[in-house]
Amino acid sequence: SYGYRLCRCEGSFVYSGDTGPSRQLAELAQGCDVLVHMCHYLTGTAPSKTFSAFTMGHMELARFAQEAQARNLVITHVTEQFDRPGMREQVIREVGEVYKGNIFFGEDLLEIPVHGPKAVRLD
Repeated sequence: SYGYRLCRCEGSFVYSGDTGPSRQLAELAQGCDVLVHMCHYLTGTAPSKTFSAFTMGHMELARFAQEAQARNLVITHVTEQFDRPGMREQVIREVGEVYKGNIFFGEDLLEIPVHGPKAVRLD
């Protein structure tokens, strides 16, 4: 799997393809502003140990993002497990118990601010 880090004066962006926990990826992601990472299944539901060694469940990703001190986490490459009513909310709540940054579910054309979301003033 490949991982990329793009750095500009505005901030840093790290993207990883399909991967499980990796020391090299953790080093690449350290202190990034935006981490885009696959979250293929709900922790505890992997079909085998081999499968879970090469992918990440939601709680593994939460620990990974927190240890990397990523400021924003974009969850991508999810399976149909996440598409049941209330599941994405549950994942955000559970990931948020470990990871203290901003959490997003990636979607086509979604724009993630490098420094995280900010509330706008109501007029």
